Amino acid sequence: MEQEKWLESMGKFGLSRIEATLYYCLLKNGEMTGYEAAKATGISRSNVYNGLASLVEKGCAYVKEEQKANVYLPAQVEEFTSGHLSRLSALAKEVVKAAPRQVEIQNGYITIRGEDAVHSKIRQMLGQVEQRFYFSADEENIVLFMDEIIKVIKGGKKCVLILNKCQKVCKLLEQELSDKEVKHLFVYQSKSKANQFRLICDSTYVLTGELGLGNDNALYSAQPNFVMVFKEAMANEIELIKRDMDAK
Repeated sequence: MEQEKWLESMGKFGLSRIEATLYYCLLKNGEMTGYEAAKATGISRSNVYNGLASLVEKGCAYVKEEQKANVYLPAQVEEFTSGHLSRLSALAKEVVKAAPRQVEIQNGYITIRGEDAVHSKIRQMLGQVEQRFYFSADEENIVLFMDEIIKVIKGGKKCVLILNKCQKVCKLLEQELSDKEVKHLFVYQSKSKANQFRLICDSTYVLTGELGLGNDNALYSAQPNFVMVFKEAMANEIELIKRDMDAK
């Protein structure tokens, strides 16, 4: 992962841009004083000292109190990220428990915008599959959800994937699934989806939209007629793929 993307990713773990930059600098250089960190990053000394103090509080760094100046050491990234996720997991349970009872959403159409929101909805839908799901998308986008997909298959539920390429996905599935579990998996190779995707779960819920564009968006519905239209369209696509395979 390149530095710029790493810095952006650390923002999702609660670090400001300055904090992430200083953490990256410590990881790269090891022990550093505030003066050395300011010189290496070009950040003003006042912001550096505030940033380093914040890193210590957040568990990204440790401080050695020396006679002349404090020296800062980076914590291992795995240690910080796992600790952060553990705290979030505990907090999530408290939030769910304390939340008011959600009003039941009637069958309709819900627009979901933003990469994180769309990804979260896909993972939530896959996590609640009871019998089967159909997922049509480019391979590079399906790979993002392999952990959830493999978990569903291991649970004995039917999985149908329609994608433009199969190399990465099939390799991952072969590594993780037993011969018995593979029987629940059906993979069809089609043309590129051009960032379009369709996800149908249990013939009851549909999510369709765009992935991998940075401004992802999707439409979600449990409206029976809407679900039926997409289910028939996907069934027709699979039938055409089978015919093309038979013709070769």
